[in-house]
Amino acid sequence: MPHDIDNVGLSQFLSEELKYLLLRFDEHNKLVSFEGNAAFYHFDMVASSEKNAEEILPFLTGIDTTATQYLPYVEFIHNIITDIYLYPSSSGFEVVLLETSKQHDMQQSVQQQSNENAILHYRLQQLDEKLKQNNALLEKANKAQSEFIATASHELKTPLSSILGYAELLNQYTGGSSEQDKAVTAIFTNGSYLLSLIDNLLEQGRVEGDHVAIQRRACSLSTLLTDIENIVRPLARKKRLDFRTESSNGNIALNIDEQHVRQVLINLLTNAIKYTENGHVTLKANYSDGVLQFKVTDTGIGILESELEEIMLPFRRAEHHNNVEGVGLGLSVSKKLAALMDGDLMLESTYGHGTIATFSIPADVASHGETASPANNKEIHVLLVEDDMDLSLLFENILTTHGFRVETVSDQKDLDRAMTAQKPELILMDHNVNGHDGLDLI
Repeated sequence: MPHDIDNVGLSQFLSEELKYLLLRFDEHNKLVSFEGNAAFYHFDMVASSEKNAEEILPFLTGIDTTATQYLPYVEFIHNIITDIYLYPSSSGFEVVLLETSKQHDMQQSVQQQSNENAILHYRLQQLDEKLKQNNALLEKANKAQSEFIATASHELKTPLSSILGYAELLNQYTGGSSEQDKAVTAIFTNGSYLLSLIDNLLEQGRVEGDHVAIQRRACSLSTLLTDIENIVRPLARKKRLDFRTESSNGNIALNIDEQHVRQVLINLLTNAIKYTENGHVTLKANYSDGVLQFKVTDTGIGILESELEEIMLPFRRAEHHNNVEGVGLGLSVSKKLAALMDGDLMLESTYGHGTIATFSIPADVASHGETASPANNKEIHVLLVEDDMDLSLLFENILTTHGFRVETVSDQKDLDRAMTAQKPELILMDHNVNGHDGLDLI
């Protein structure tokens, strides 16, 4: 209903379908006439000439009838909801009642929906806050778990490294019977396997805690393959498997993170040997167009296609692999390390016919001379900082055998003295010395 129409043209905007009631009052507030749906408003029962406007329409009490007024949603008799329009005229004023119950109900429905949406939004905010709190607790628990794994793994790794080191020395020095050689080989083989498990636990903790640092340095590809072959071949020989390494690049030097590349390859090869009972395991290396690619191929039991993605997750193993020793970390750690080196690890397998693991990383050819070693080790003064006596003796023995001049210290006081007396060309330091970060001691 327009608010600015004059009373002359008022009736043309009204119709019977609108359920309106138009009342005309004089200057004394007495009803003069009315038209429209009087019966709808039960107005035909009112004695029109005996009552003034306030008696007929109580809601007009106190209203200024000399000014245009608009009163939305007034509840009239019999719960009828109306809009009230008041227009002053030259001889009094006119009042229009326009029924708007449906419009009112619709607005009430909209308001109810708005209220319900507000309540839902509030509940969602509460749930979101609860989820944030739970996520914070989970992150805290994961961090504590990772820290525990890292600490426990380090405590296990220290004595095991000592055992493997002395086993390797015995293997070099032994001139005894073949039985002694077999015993030393068994110690070294099983110790190496146990060390790989600990390394994976330690690396899992580092990866989850974002503590893995990728350090690319010059590395001889042929030397890397030889070292890996020396570690893995005893495992293959124990199961009477044929193990081969192949490279199409000769003795090329590449800038890679040798430590983590070695760990990934040992994980893939030990897995291949574990799940192969007959046949062979092969490691092939190829460098081309800035990409170093390794392929580990075996003739083992293979993996179901439906399990290829799942076994890449931590502590997950294929159902038909449960009878084989292991904790299900090797592939998970290897996948994450490959990604951290900007590479990838992919598996192809046919159940019952073996598996091919492809490990690829970007690599640059090292500058000439980056891998060169000193001609005379006797000229190099090595300062060894190690608080574990067994490891200290082991490293000193190995370094001395190779002609280095070795000085050993075990704490901050002796380190300061050694650095003051004669600065070494090389410092070998334990990451953890008497509970302190080794780098902080320098």
